[in-house]
Amino acid sequence: METNVVTERFLECLTELKSTEQIRSYRQFALSIEIHPQSLNDITKGKRNATVEMLRKAIEVYNINPVFLYCGELPIFRSAELAHSANEESCLKSFDVDGDSMEPNLFSGDKVACLQIEEEDWMDSIYDNHVYVFVCKNRTYIRRVKTMESLNSIELHTDNNYYPPLVLNLKDVQEIWKVQSKISPFMASRNHMRNGFNENLMTMKETITVQSDMIKTLNSTIEKLLKQSRSSI
Repeated sequence: METNVVTERFLECLTELKSTEQIRSYRQFALSIEIHPQSLNDITKGKRNATVEMLRKAIEVYNINPVFLYCGELPIFRSAELAHSANEESCLKSFDVDGDSMEPNLFSGDKVACLQIEEEDWMDSIYDNHVYVFVCKNRTYIRRVKTMESLNSIELHTDNNYYPPLVLNLKDVQEIWKVQSKISPFMASRNHMRNGFNENLMTMKETITVQSDMIKTLNSTIEKLLKQSRSSI
């Protein structure tokens, strides 16, 4: 499976902890954050990605910098001052992906880690084709920005062409967060949950093909019977 960037950074933290002898072994690390060693072994071998709970526990126990994990900004570990300050973490937040509007890049059940954009920076820090989370009073949108031509509105697009673009009035927006990375849930099966839908489509296609062949055969038979009927007259 594809290893996401957050998991890659998580493994980088793990390597650093081992090289600086803060942990003796990966088994010790796994037990210290209350996960089964085999789960960690699967992560190191690229068979699965780190879960949100693993990351949360690792941050708590080993003072890993969450901004590094989710956004790639150094340092890897928090200093003593930073560990007791919420300033860095207050602008970092995760959101759940719900629905298929951003497929094939984001699937329902994924989580996105985001950095907040202050309102005074909206015009200067929002770029076309980047993905953002827009928190409104009654709804939250995860969308790709296409145009932001004025202070009044912004045009949002999905990655799923089934859904039309949306023009959002900025006066209705309470918060804007820039998507930095995503965390996908571990799937016990190699097949994605949408594969069942694709299999149904394939079955329908095969059924239509069979029925089409039957119709062609039936038409051929009818033509032969008509010819026989004409010849007997």
